[in-house]
Amino acid sequence: MSLSQFIQVTITPCLLVSAIGLLLLSMTNRYTHLTNSIRLMKCKNLKIVMYKRIRTLKFAILSALLSVLCLCVLMIFFFQVLVSKGSEENVVIIILFTSSLLFLLLSLSLFTFDMFVSLNSIHKKLTAEGVLPV
Repeated sequence: MSLSQFIQVTITPCLLVSAIGLLLLSMTNRYTHLTNSIRLMKCKNLKIVMYKRIRTLKFAILSALLSVLCLCVLMIFFFQVLVSKGSEENVVIIILFTSSLLFLLLSLSLFTFDMFVSLNSIHKKLTAEGVLPV
């Protein structure tokens, strides 16, 4: 597989990563709005409803992140095929492309961790306020 063939094969996963990125932007904006709103609310019943919405968004965001993770791994495997049959002048391109995907995977992992920490913080706050059961 030549470099140009590789690019043709991986264009769909790359476009899908971009599209999922836009969805993630929208979902994280909603997540941020809900978490900020719940901190300012006084009504206990509304806090419970908002907390359920945040938990639903958490799983939606996690699903999108796992989708991007799978796409990145797929592109890495495509790249490994190129490496195994490619020439030595492609080594710099291979190293840069693989590094960029690995950094993307690291970024997705750190974002997921941050989202869980944020939700855990809200859960502790609502438990301390008596909104959620212990």
